[in-house]
Amino acid sequence: MSKILDNWTRCYSTDFLDQLPQNWQRRAFLRAGLKTATAVALAPYLGSLAGCSDHANLNNSTEVLSQTPWPTIAAVQDHLFPHDATSPGANDIHAAGYLYQVLQTADFDPEEKQFILDGVQQLDKVSHELHHNAFLQLNTSQREAVVQEVATYRVGDRWLGALLTYILEALLSDPVYGGNPDGIGWRWLEHIPGFPRPPTPYAQRLK
Repeated sequence: MSKILDNWTRCYSTDFLDQLPQNWQRRAFLRAGLKTATAVALAPYLGSLAGCSDHANLNNSTEVLSQTPWPTIAAVQDHLFPHDATSPGANDIHAAGYLYQVLQTADFDPEEKQFILDGVQQLDKVSHELHHNAFLQLNTSQREAVVQEVATYRVGDRWLGALLTYILEALLSDPVYGGNPDGIGWRWLEHIPGFPRPPTPYAQRLK
């Protein structure tokens, strides 16, 4: 097991890993904190998303998301941020579709893109080591064991942190950017978006 994660760690510099999100283990705290936060407290973050998103390809990505590695990415996202009786989960907010659009952005860091996609392969290697099966084929408790094992290494912790960050972006951003369909995240948070809202992604407005 450690050989898989050791090899993955050697692929990335300390400086690169330092710039990535961490503390993914606080996902339950973040979910609770989002719900109890006021709209005023969330407004600056929501505004920053609307201003900086630059997603160039918002065509229907259903076919792409059915291909490797996207079903596994969606499964990990849904494990990190699951649906429950009172709140939407990663699948509900189209987190995988949002991340796909983010990775297509022309100025997205190519090293981070490779890091995110490579992490899926590393996760599945750990899954096969622990449970002799792909992550998609595991039950919830088995998936949690894999996630916890991956997180024991800094590179894995940063990978999970990056996925969680983009889940939160999908939850909070304007639906025009591919996540938060019909404002489902806003309704859960009882947030009223500011106006004017972007009619199209910034990149499309430049064409």
